[in-house]
Amino acid sequence: VVVAMGLAIVFTLSAEWIAGVVSQRFSGSQVQASDDIRKDQIYALADEWDRAPIIGKGFGAYAPNLIRDAGSPYSYEVQWMGFLTKLGVVGILILVGSAFAFLIYILNGAISVERWSLALLYMAFILGGLTNQYLVNSASGAFYGVIYVLIATLPGRAAKLSGRLG
Repeated sequence: VVVAMGLAIVFTLSAEWIAGVVSQRFSGSQVQASDDIRKDQIYALADEWDRAPIIGKGFGAYAPNLIRDAGSPYSYEVQWMGFLTKLGVVGILILVGSAFAFLIYILNGAISVERWSLALLYMAFILGGLTNQYLVNSASGAFYGVIYVLIATLPGRAAKLSGRLG
């Protein structure tokens, strides 16, 4: 009850700010230009994916007709389309299956605020990667590792883990 009341107060106090952020994202002056860049990236990556749709073109693949950054030509804001180009349908199915299995792993066990909070954080991070190349990169592997460690230390999970190790 205290947590729910605290969240309600925080939400009430930040509602105007959240509305402003949402409004700026969907009706700001730079929205059309930003969306056009993502559309161009999707078309360019789809053209590359057409060349190897089943197994992809491998890590490091990029669309030579649309390079965002010469230092990282394989980095796009539409990172999941980039993954499709790199991994193909087979690789994406394995990636999505692994992400889903990890979500099930997070939720497996007694219902708790901690478990559901970590699951929501994990899902938000995955969904954020749809439009932000920095949320799905090698540095974010540390984030996934932290979630794994936190889940492993939840009551009940730690006992199972220590039983396997000991």
